Amino acid sequence: MKTLAEISAASGRATAPHHELWQALTACRHGNCAVAAASALINVLYLTGSFFMLEVYDRVLPSRSIRP
Repeated sequence: MKTLAEISAASGRATAPHHELWQALTACRHGNCAVAAASALINVLYLTGSFFMLEVYDRVLPSRSIRP
C-alpha cells in the first residue's frame, strides 16, 4: 500500500503535510476514541468527590446539625 507522499511524488505534485497528518489520525481512530472515552470517565470520577462534598455541605450546614 502506497502512502500519500509516494503517490504525490510519483505524480510530480507536492503534498501538503496536513494530508499525512489526517491520514495518520484516521488510521488511529479507534485508539483515539478509546483514549478519549477513558479520559472522560476518569474526569467524571474525579468530580464525584466534589459533588458529594457539595451535597453534604448543602444539607448539613443549613440544618445546623453540627456537633461541638
